[in-house]
Amino acid sequence: MIKRALLMLVVMVVSFQSAMAQHEEHYKISIKIENFADSVLYLGYHKWDKQYLLDTIQHTSPSKAMVFEGERKLPNGIYFIYSPSHYVEFVLGNEKREFAFETDTTSIQGNLKVTGSKENEMFISYQRFIGEKTKEVQALNQELKTLEGDENAQKEVKDKIEVLNGMVAEKQDELLENHSDMVVSKLIAGSNRPKIPENIEDRKAKFEYYKTHFFDGVDLSDSTLLYSPILKPRLDEYVQKLTMQVPDSVTKAISFILDQAIANDEMFRYLLVTYTQEYERTPMMGMEKVFIDLSERYYLEGKAYWADEEVLKKVAERVDQMKPNMIGEIAPELHLLDSSLTEPIFLENITSKYVVLYFYDPDCGHCKKETPKLLEEYHEHLREKDVEVLAVTTVTDMDKWKEYIKKLDLDWINAADPYINSNFRYEYDIRSTPMKYVLDKDRKIVGRRIGIEQIKDLVDFLDKKDAELN
Repeated sequence: MIKRALLMLVVMVVSFQSAMAQHEEHYKISIKIENFADSVLYLGYHKWDKQYLLDTIQHTSPSKAMVFEGERKLPNGIYFIYSPSHYVEFVLGNEKREFAFETDTTSIQGNLKVTGSKENEMFISYQRFIGEKTKEVQALNQELKTLEGDENAQKEVKDKIEVLNGMVAEKQDELLENHSDMVVSKLIAGSNRPKIPENIEDRKAKFEYYKTHFFDGVDLSDSTLLYSPILKPRLDEYVQKLTMQVPDSVTKAISFILDQAIANDEMFRYLLVTYTQEYERTPMMGMEKVFIDLSERYYLEGKAYWADEEVLKKVAERVDQMKPNMIGEIAPELHLLDSSLTEPIFLENITSKYVVLYFYDPDCGHCKKETPKLLEEYHEHLREKDVEVLAVTTVTDMDKWKEYIKKLDLDWINAADPYINSNFRYEYDIRSTPMKYVLDKDRKIVGRRIGIEQIKDLVDFLDKKDAELN
């Protein structure tokens, strides 16, 4: 069920304190490993898609158990004991955090025993059961490869695999029904996916059933799954694979998750912070709107209980800054000067059907790579498609800018704001360069943070759409 992952000793950078720092509680977890030769042992835990270090002890006596002990609230979830040579996973549930493991180096997991923890007795037993059945299925799959052309023999092997899968399902059902409060059962529920009834044959109906029942049996208000490697893949599948990748649909999917998680302060807080950060920085064109929608729905409506006045003010300011330059909005007017610094340039005076707004800094490393590429695309494809490029420098050093124009022979519309009379840096959310927008014939934003290679395809799509309408 749970695969060993590469240990990542990282520092979690978030805007809130960990639940572990609150409500201290005594824990004492010991482990004795026969013939253990490593000099150090680590205690750690899973959270979301990473692993974190919790404690370290030195191994000084081969004959004694190594003990992790302290005063700290440890949330329910999956933990691990790790050394350079060995790795053991265990769980913490609703029981006293005082228990002991014993094993040896001939088979750390296979010979693992625990005293003082019913949760881990069940967890170890289940892992061992799954491990055995997995090996049997793998052996049968290998046998299948040798039986090509022999349908009867293949059927016999496939039937055996079905029996093994049935045994696993039966074991899981027994745990879910009789031990639903145990961590192992919550992990099973979090890992399992909906089984589509055989009487549903239509492909679309199958998809709808799968999506509708995707969270059956999964309690998103229980933070146990947050402290495991199981939650993120499940939520990613729902948001990224089962949901159409347009802002409104993604916002609806994430809101569905958050509305279930809101009953658990830590779960809700972690997920909201994670999703707003992800979509504020998303590389997917237009998907920043998800950040705006989530911020308005949860932060600005007072549901983010941890956010003080200063945080809410910053969120509101960020939303106000991003809203005017989202896809579908009319591009804010620009009041700039040409390279002679005498002639005004207004967006409204550009007569081309399409406009690419290109904000750049001549000294920016990325800009030095992007500008020549955009110029080449302008000459080879865009200009003939009635696309003009309005290239706006973000610097006020006009001599350097003019030298750059001359050096690259930039023959599109070059513009600057040397006296900072325009508010384009704010209105177009220029937090880094280069930054590109594509405007249609109505000067509506149809592309944002778009790749150079995508501009021609977007223009072709818009032209085709216009032709169909006319």
